[in-house]
Amino acid sequence: MVASGLMENWLGMRRTIFLGGMLSSLSLLFSCFAMCEPAALVFLYGFVNGIGTGLLYSLCAKVIFQAISSKKGLASGVMSAFQSVGSLINIGLAFAVVNPTNKEPDVIVNNTNFFSDKDLINRVPYYFVAIGLLTIMSSLSGFLMVQYFSKDFNDRRIKNEERLELVDDGEPEKQKLVQETAEDVASSTLNGPLKQTAETEVFASDDHASSRNNNMNDIDTCLYESTTETKGNMQNSSEVPNRTTCATLAENSEPDKGIYGSDLTPWEAVKTMRFWTLWFVSLFLAHTFYVLTNLFKQYGLLEITNDQVLVVTGILSTVTLIATRPLAGIFSDRFGVKMTMVMTCAVSSVFMNFMVLTLRYSPALYIINTIIEFSCSSTYFIISSLVVNELFSTTHYPSLIGLVYTARMISSFVDPILVDAIVATFGWDWVFLSGSAAGVVSLIISLALPETGM
Repeated sequence: MVASGLMENWLGMRRTIFLGGMLSSLSLLFSCFAMCEPAALVFLYGFVNGIGTGLLYSLCAKVIFQAISSKKGLASGVMSAFQSVGSLINIGLAFAVVNPTNKEPDVIVNNTNFFSDKDLINRVPYYFVAIGLLTIMSSLSGFLMVQYFSKDFNDRRIKNEERLELVDDGEPEKQKLVQETAEDVASSTLNGPLKQTAETEVFASDDHASSRNNNMNDIDTCLYESTTETKGNMQNSSEVPNRTTCATLAENSEPDKGIYGSDLTPWEAVKTMRFWTLWFVSLFLAHTFYVLTNLFKQYGLLEITNDQVLVVTGILSTVTLIATRPLAGIFSDRFGVKMTMVMTCAVSSVFMNFMVLTLRYSPALYIINTIIEFSCSSTYFIISSLVVNELFSTTHYPSLIGLVYTARMISSFVDPILVDAIVATFGWDWVFLSGSAAGVVSLIISLALPETGM
């Protein structure tokens, strides 16, 4: 993800998206030849596939933020929901190709189930072929859609520019512009709301019109407005009384702090306190999510003897995400991403704590609580993207979200060692209580995120 911004600058967004899709798909397809060589399998299925997925996720999110700026939360939630759809397709395809007769695992090593059936093992390469071909078709379809909608977006941009073309009204030095178009250009340039006044007709000098495509970073860029008096006065007057006003940001905007007008580079972002605030929130929530996703089944087996019930619980949790992720996005659009981040940390901590209580008193409640906790803790992946976009930059979003997610990478190395130490010293209950405690810490840290601009 960190390198995706550099790749975008080098190849362009659409070529980089295509490259990411092909790397991800072909790594799956060619993994069928690496089954007998663990190092090759790790390289293809782990390293190459990870690079492709990182390029795809960050750049697709950037496309969404640019194209659907008014409903970023909902759009991000829907995109994340389709990741869950992909997971369900993956599970179904694995059963259909590898284990169509639903054979039971016959080898248990360290509480982990394995298969020794040779026919079943020999079908695993065909799974990689099937999932590889499926993802190639999916990637090509998605790339063609990006191409189409990018062309549509460019066509609309050109039409807006044509609306900005000067219309001769008899005075060469004063040309009419369509008011709403001028306001759209100013708002998108400033990334902040314009102060509205009475209804006006907008004029621009030739100099201002010719520079409309430049980066108007100076918020004192002026638009020439003429006050509207009465229709009769306008008809009787040969001169339009002009006055100059400036398009300004709202009073609570702070361009120098990354709110609204900010477009911070990764180097500038890492030198800010809010970046490290978000980074540590990611670090502690990553521990909560690791404990949940990797250990809920092993923990449940302490009281629930039916392994299939816990497998179904994981599948139901994935299905639930299809609905809850868009709802989380709608919540963030309505109440702001900081409020959503704080709520995510709070409910993740509460329901992680309930996992310890429900397992001891009611296994059925443990299953329900697990499904709820999956929905709560996974909301972080939507909200962190929105926070990065709001606080720092859309332009450099791919690299910035990659830097924030380095916290998850550190967690993936540290958490297995930490969990083993907690289990050996204190027992399984304390592993999940540590996940709850991490949620509390992330909640406290998230309160330091800026309010403005959310």
